[in-house]
Amino acid sequence: MSTDSLPSSAPVYPTFTCGQVLTSDDLNRIISWVTSVRRLAGLREGWGVVQGLDVSATSGNVTVGPGYAISPTGQDLVLVDDRQTPFGTTPGTYDVSIAYAETNSGDKDHPLVTEDVEITVGPAKNARAVVNEAIADATKLDLKDEAALREWLTKRVTTNQPGGACFDAEWISGAWGQLPGYFLHLLGWWAADMLRTAADKRPTGNGLTLAQVLVGTNGAPKVDMTVRRMLHGPLGGARLPADAYGRGLSAATAMFTAGGVVVAEWAEWNPATVAEVDTLFPTVGPGDLVQVRHAIPPGGKTPWVTGLKKIGTLP
Repeated sequence: MSTDSLPSSAPVYPTFTCGQVLTSDDLNRIISWVTSVRRLAGLREGWGVVQGLDVSATSGNVTVGPGYAISPTGQDLVLVDDRQTPFGTTPGTYDVSIAYAETNSGDKDHPLVTEDVEITVGPAKNARAVVNEAIADATKLDLKDEAALREWLTKRVTTNQPGGACFDAEWISGAWGQLPGYFLHLLGWWAADMLRTAADKRPTGNGLTLAQVLVGTNGAPKVDMTVRRMLHGPLGGARLPADAYGRGLSAATAMFTAGGVVVAEWAEWNPATVAEVDTLFPTVGPGDLVQVRHAIPPGGKTPWVTGLKKIGTLP
């Protein structure tokens, strides 16, 4: 855990004696101590949505329903009524975030502070947005132009570095295999690795992403709540297939089985288009039936997971 989010000094709280004259500093010190302890609790217990805070969108407006969450800095985020927030209609991907806010009563004799939340909608910046933009951009490529594919993938990986070892320069250079034939595998693994590493990364600010809104040139906005982090579970309350990308077939199967996901079948599979790569990220949870797709790298013997397909859900 990074020490950047830890207090700059040890917590201090006042004690009182009979006949002591209390000052505003004494009482405010209690508030400071409670605040610092609450933030430490967030580091110990985690952050994310506890319940509610469902997001819906219409053209130009986002509505967040009542609910409760804990911010990355340990603050309680309580929304008691629906909150509507306007946003632009320009096509793109937008983050819907919630953050802690306070309102001062302005009463000089008896000042009161009301804890509140702030809902913001702005251009998406997280890993899901990066993946969505990359896949959309890749649809413009000629999958037969090896030089263009190599240049595009090198730039993408350099700009947004993944954490996996399967993206060594020699793989992109073609030493792993002919790039036109394996470009889609590398794109899928890069995208999955971006999502996997982002899922465990603590945000640097106190805001919490609730959803993303995808605005197209036609039709109603689409809301994606799989990007939210739940306090009592992984992203979206379920397991992303990104966790299995680049792993051996046996290890990936064991991972899904442990999470209650039923692996119904295995199939060798190679993506043929960028559009097929875009379908490899369904969110699955306990009781879902899936097909695990795999391919064997050139010169290798161990099947590596290259995709997942949701077949159905057990009753």
